[in-house]
Amino acid sequence: MKLCSELYSGAKSRFKKKHFTILGGLGNRDAILRKIPEGLTPEMWNEMVNSYCDEVNVHRSEVNKSNRSRRSYPSYHGTKSIVSTRHERRQIDGRYPSLIENFKERYSKNGKIPLPELAQQQYDEMNDLLSRQEGAADPLSEKQIMDQVLGTRRGFNRGRGHIVPGLARFCSSSSSTGQSTPPPPVYTQEQVNEKLASSNRRYKRLATKMKDVVEGLAEHEIVIQFDSEYESDSSD
Repeated sequence: MKLCSELYSGAKSRFKKKHFTILGGLGNRDAILRKIPEGLTPEMWNEMVNSYCDEVNVHRSEVNKSNRSRRSYPSYHGTKSIVSTRHERRQIDGRYPSLIENFKERYSKNGKIPLPELAQQQYDEMNDLLSRQEGAADPLSEKQIMDQVLGTRRGFNRGRGHIVPGLARFCSSSSSTGQSTPPPPVYTQEQVNEKLASSNRRYKRLATKMKDVVEGLAEHEIVIQFDSEYESDSSD
């Protein structure tokens, strides 16, 4: 599915470039409409050209082009967030990858191509700083190292992604008042067993009601198979 999505996205871009952008784009709309690509009807092509010329789409394209021109080096993760890529790695490896290693993967296409020169310099500098933290009196975390090397800007941590405003305010407020998040409750094994038993009793009561509904439907020749595993327990 991922491969199909990438191929489809790439095909759309190449199609637009070949049949619209190279032929003059917005400034040559009427002539482009007369050059209907093979396999399309005039109605289909007219709809596509109208989409290309739509003000919202044109503005989005210009903004994206401007953003790409300001990037220090290309990225190969598309619209996928840093959190998503790290979560995918956790699903595979059973743990979250190092933030610094995740930075390398995102800008080297998972190691398939060399890092751009600037990205390689920053990656080496981060690893050098990380190696010097062992035994330090006040060691820097990976996050602090990335902020120091990559820099920061409002609402965004380079190499880590966007900052959630509400969470940032909550953390700032908590630290300024000296309050900390309360630890999660700790239950004994007996308490856990009781909670499980209570949940099981609720499910069984619900199953009894469902069974009554099923039997009522059966009277109208509507048959639904009921799993005996959830039959009510008379002791409850």
